[in-house]
Amino acid sequence: LNAFVKLTLKHEDNLDKIGYRIEDLLCCLRITLIHESAQIRSAGLRCIRHLLKTENDIVHLNKSLIPYLLTRSLDIILRNDVERIEAMKLIRKSLIIAPSKFDMSLARCLVSLAYEGTEAKDRMLRICLATLSELGILNTKLFIISGGITAISRNLLECQTPKIAESLCGVLLLLLDKPSTRRYAAVDLHCAAAPFCDFHYKHGAKDKNKRDERELRLNCGRLALLSILRSWSGILHFCSPNDKGGFRAIVEVLYLQQLEVRKSVLDLLYELLGLPQPEWSDELSVALSAVDPCEPQASWRLNEGFVVAEGRSVLPHLAKTTPSTTDMHLALLLYCFLENGLLAALTEVIATSDTFISVRASVLLGELLRLIQVLLPPGCCNVSPSLPTLLEYATKSKPQAIAAVTALEQLHMLMKRRPASYSLHLDYIIRNSYHKRMEHKQVKAARHKNTSGFQKKIHQLVLKDDDDAIKETGVLVSNDPYTWDWNLINIILKGENQAKIDFFDTSHRTFVKKLLEFFMPSKNKYSHMDLGPSKSSIIYTTTGIELINFLIELKEPDYNGVKPQNMIMDLFKDILNNINAITESRNVHDCLFSPQHMVNTQCQSYFLFIGQFSRTDLGLKILENINMFKKLKELATTTNHDCYVKLIISSLEYIFPGPCREILESVLTCGWESSRLYATQFLHILLRAGNPFFSSWAIQLLVNQLADKSRSVYLSALNTLHEACELPDCLDVLININPKLENLGEKGTLLFVRFLSVEAGFKKITTEKATEELKKWDDYFIYRYVKLVEGDISDALTLHQRNEDGKYDKRSSSLRNSNRRDVFLPPHLYGQLSQHSHGFELLLNKGQTEKMIEIVRKARYNTDENIIELKASVWSLGHMGSSNRGYDYLTSFGVIDNIVLLATKSPVYSIRATAFYAMGLLGTTPLGADDLSRKGWLCTRHDRHDNWPIIREDISEGQYGNISSRSTLEDIISLDNPFTGEFENVDDDDDDGDDEIDLRERQDFIRSPCSPELHRMRQLTLPSNKRPPIVFHKRSFSESKTFDGNNGFEEENKSGLIPGTFGRYRNNSMTESTTSGVSSCDSLPNKHGTSGNYLKTLSPIPSSSSLSTLQLPSTQFRRVSYRISSTSTTNSD
Repeated sequence: LNAFVKLTLKHEDNLDKIGYRIEDLLCCLRITLIHESAQIRSAGLRCIRHLLKTENDIVHLNKSLIPYLLTRSLDIILRNDVERIEAMKLIRKSLIIAPSKFDMSLARCLVSLAYEGTEAKDRMLRICLATLSELGILNTKLFIISGGITAISRNLLECQTPKIAESLCGVLLLLLDKPSTRRYAAVDLHCAAAPFCDFHYKHGAKDKNKRDERELRLNCGRLALLSILRSWSGILHFCSPNDKGGFRAIVEVLYLQQLEVRKSVLDLLYELLGLPQPEWSDELSVALSAVDPCEPQASWRLNEGFVVAEGRSVLPHLAKTTPSTTDMHLALLLYCFLENGLLAALTEVIATSDTFISVRASVLLGELLRLIQVLLPPGCCNVSPSLPTLLEYATKSKPQAIAAVTALEQLHMLMKRRPASYSLHLDYIIRNSYHKRMEHKQVKAARHKNTSGFQKKIHQLVLKDDDDAIKETGVLVSNDPYTWDWNLINIILKGENQAKIDFFDTSHRTFVKKLLEFFMPSKNKYSHMDLGPSKSSIIYTTTGIELINFLIELKEPDYNGVKPQNMIMDLFKDILNNINAITESRNVHDCLFSPQHMVNTQCQSYFLFIGQFSRTDLGLKILENINMFKKLKELATTTNHDCYVKLIISSLEYIFPGPCREILESVLTCGWESSRLYATQFLHILLRAGNPFFSSWAIQLLVNQLADKSRSVYLSALNTLHEACELPDCLDVLININPKLENLGEKGTLLFVRFLSVEAGFKKITTEKATEELKKWDDYFIYRYVKLVEGDISDALTLHQRNEDGKYDKRSSSLRNSNRRDVFLPPHLYGQLSQHSHGFELLLNKGQTEKMIEIVRKARYNTDENIIELKASVWSLGHMGSSNRGYDYLTSFGVIDNIVLLATKSPVYSIRATAFYAMGLLGTTPLGADDLSRKGWLCTRHDRHDNWPIIREDISEGQYGNISSRSTLEDIISLDNPFTGEFENVDDDDDDGDDEIDLRERQDFIRSPCSPELHRMRQLTLPSNKRPPIVFHKRSFSESKTFDGNNGFEEENKSGLIPGTFGRYRNNSMTESTTSGVSSCDSLPNKHGTSGNYLKTLSPIPSSSSLSTLQLPSTQFRRVSYRISSTSTTNSD
């Protein structure tokens, strides 16, 4: 039999040379499957497997009744593991070759094994489940008939491995997607909620209701729900507000005091929101540190991703208005949470649980409120019912509620200070950016101007004179640096608070010399200190940098024989000697600057000293004189230890041309792939940090990296260039370079499309080449675009991840990334061409827009070809409608209504998802957002970089007549509004110049003091016969609350996201502030005298009326958060 296998391998391409027909060979080999020896049976199975090549061979296999013998080999469990493995290999090969010819007996055998595999502890269970899952995809009908759905559903609550649970859920969710399989399969995913809702749940007859079994079922249910709620099919199936057995049942079970269930539900919510779970602690500070985005992570270590990983986590993406599919998915989840009453349930958990769960629920509530504020349109928010309940518990002296209010305030203050860096390397990169430099100058000037006399008196009391201050540091008294007052040392070196060093004074010179001796590498003091997360570890390094800056700023070259320049020279020569030892010694691990010391001690900070010293002219001159840059360049380009490359690249300054840029350019072209990759990724961090003059030098370096032989390197450069195109100056430079992108695959095609988004790029490319590109997209790439987007969404929401080379490998980890990934929609040719008149004209003349409009109108979904064609058309038209001229064109054909109908009524769930994302594109312009809101779909009105959007009232059109939809917000903004100056004018892309002039004239007329319309609007906010004081109060985030808009309305006007209504409304009531002890109106003069005379809906002053007695007017209004070009998140019932 083994010889026969070798014969088949020899004639693998043509088995006819053997001289026998395939059916004759199968008939002969069938005899071996009933032999008494397991080895003979397994060898026979192996021979049959090598014979099968075509679908016709599978037909002969079934006719010879071999599948029944295969089931016999699988069912027998008598020390025949090899035989069972060979049988499973044969089954899987037959499934891959001809899934439509797969035998029913084999399918039922797999189902039987899946049923009893867990209880029998069968080691073939996992491969059996994997084969069943593949059968569900390749032959859905047979999978359903054989009972595969029940087998998979049963194993969902037996599986504790996340990647297996995700695969099993994926099969069931795929059956839910299309109406044919959805009706035929009758999949019910509510079983995943059973362990949470049934406190005496037993999965099987042998299942014991013990604590371990209970935890097992809760964990399995949590993993299953994670996969369900991360899919579109799962949300529509599981999260309907009318479904009492879905997510609403899990929310309602939180009201019962079952601590074990509450903990599991909270863990589920943390993972769904992409938040790291806090440690199991009753300390609020510990829980807050877990959700702090700047808390150090394992991937930020020197031996991992270092500054690149930290920068990607901390620094926001440059795309302000490009829709993010992950943000839109999360916004939909948040809306489902609100509809199912999650916030009220969390309030109950906080008030009635023990301290451990209460702390965790408090942090989760704060994160939910923050995400709701940022991601959801104001009309969809409803946070007021839970927060007054929390305050009510707090007023009743519930300690958990009081702690929760404190937690919300601390979390808010924490997030206001973010994003911020953790490491000093990234901190100095951010400080050197253009925006931070200007901001630092303004803050420093303001602090210097506003220094009060009281503060000066305090400083004089603390620091009586310079001698006393230096003595208080302990440097002159003790040789132990751990006893020194490093904060005071830092203040003295900076020269703050009138504490200055007189270098002519002997004791002051001794003070500086001892500090310099401490930082000398050869003295083994600072260089042997462990690198820890404590603040003291950071202040040592900052003090060293301040010491260097102090010595540089000394004006005199000689102070009684002591030369500051020589002191600096000695320090950096000592550092250079230790760097030379790395390349000159026999074993690098014997040096002071060994890789191990670099990871664990302060030795890594010496490279930061070099980088900060090189920022000054004196430092640059000294470092060049001692050949420091030459040695760093040699080390960075020749070493095989990544730690040195990372430290050198991350520590230097690249604002101006010079040796630092030369080192970076050398690393980008060195022979070590890991070094080139890190240097390329570091350019991405410089881009996000706002490095000055980045476009003038770094774009060319990134273009050069596109020719790198490493796939990881050129893909990293491509991703950075894609993000750089969000900045106009970078896009202009890239267009002028005009790199060759034809050989870079799909990513190169998407980057090339960005060139056509501006007229300069369109002219550079020429109309002929743009026409060729348009034909390529119409023929093929619009369909490929659908797969690309769906693949990116899958990468973000599942464990199936691409590596840095863009390929899928084995899932090395079952742990989800705690940080939520942003997946932005890639550019589409239709969207880019519609941004200017020349491209839009080409699109109408040469494109297939009318054909796509017809496809969307018909909305056929009977076959897979129809579905992919419909999705491609929706994506193309959605991108086309992301500009004003494109939206007007689509509106003229009535396509917007068709897309809205697809999002709400399409029987194919994946088509609903595509339409939902396309509506996000349509809402990226004020014109589109206003039109969608009239159709019942609300959009956010702020960009992604605005973490604390300002909420303002927007009066419906019925009150003030027909106001142009393009200027709805601008028309109602009062000149006295303190926030008016914070926004720029929105550019209109219309070609009709007369319309633009009329629009501007109308805006100017309405804004003018003599405008009767503006005068009438202002009068509505004023009390009778009295003018309010000109005082403005800037509302905080904590004062932005909501309440149900149907309070006081008739039943037909109750809130709901349907055409003609605007859902829920924000309330300004001072009684709802959850984190502030002072009400909004307390900051205003005359706060008691005239508040009752204001019309409550339009008053710029928060109303002091109670929620229960507030009489809403008949005029509808809605609150919107304004932005220049909105990133749309659409929501509808």
